[in-house]
Amino acid sequence: MDPSFAIRPVKDVEEACHYFRDWPVKMLGWNHGFDDKEARLVYFEMYRDGMLLGTIKDGHGKEEVVGCVFACKHSDEVGYIGAFIVPPQYRLRGYGRILFKEAIQLLGSCRFLGLDGKFEMFDAYQRSGFQPNTITLTYRGDIQKSVVTPLLQKLSNTQPSILTPLAIEHLDGLVQLEDKYTGMNRNAFWKAWIDLHSNDQAADLGRAGWVVLDDESTVTHFGTVRPSVRGFAVVLYGKEIQVINQLLLHMANWVLAQLLSPSWKLPKDHQLAFNFNACASNPMAVALVESLGFDYVVSHARMWRGPAPILEPSGLFSLSTLTIG
Repeated sequence: MDPSFAIRPVKDVEEACHYFRDWPVKMLGWNHGFDDKEARLVYFEMYRDGMLLGTIKDGHGKEEVVGCVFACKHSDEVGYIGAFIVPPQYRLRGYGRILFKEAIQLLGSCRFLGLDGKFEMFDAYQRSGFQPNTITLTYRGDIQKSVVTPLLQKLSNTQPSILTPLAIEHLDGLVQLEDKYTGMNRNAFWKAWIDLHSNDQAADLGRAGWVVLDDESTVTHFGTVRPSVRGFAVVLYGKEIQVINQLLLHMANWVLAQLLSPSWKLPKDHQLAFNFNACASNPMAVALVESLGFDYVVSHARMWRGPAPILEPSGLFSLSTLTIG
């Protein structure tokens, strides 16, 4: 290990976007956000002090980044580790081990400490005290072929639900709904997430969201769509499969309609596919995407160090993010 090795938080939002969006995409091919808005408006705004870089210096004092990890403190209750990257040329030198240990230490006071890990990293994470709790299966399907066409037929005789555009007044409802299904309370995350999907530029950049309310104006279901490097990522929470289907179809039709808008800012050849992070503990989620003809892409395990939040998977269809939970 280079004796000059040190750990520091990112200096500014540009550095945050470079290492926590560009690095994963360009170096490892991760299917992160198409642009840097998620890193800029959600990750950096939420917990910039937890966006850690491992660095070394050459003989002239020039700094080089040799790794990164995001230690995201959602609240005093929930911490999450993501974007843990050490470039191949710097592996097996101890940098990653120390970076990861620093992330754990930074979040050590949190009651729940989690991460989403690929199976090849199981042993390393288990040595640090993390144990698998649930599995997330990522699927990808063509918007027209695998969403619009089959769901139009499936929902032809279904009473439509009223879908309300996502707005900040739904914050408490989203927080309560996620707490109900995941056991995590993440007020700051959902506040930033709502703004990301409802600000003045959101629709032109391929982002939007909707909620379904009951007679007492309580959020019972919600969905969001956002552009990723390959296609669009969807988030879907709620128990009623017919409402989930309606949200999914509405998001697909919205994307196809937005393509015709003169203010649409995504490339004309952007892939028209939905990425779906299905909770394997909810058999209806897996059955839905497989019945629609989505293709399986990759699996991750949601792991926790110490106690895990109490999960109610029947309302989890497609999870929000594999970076910070």
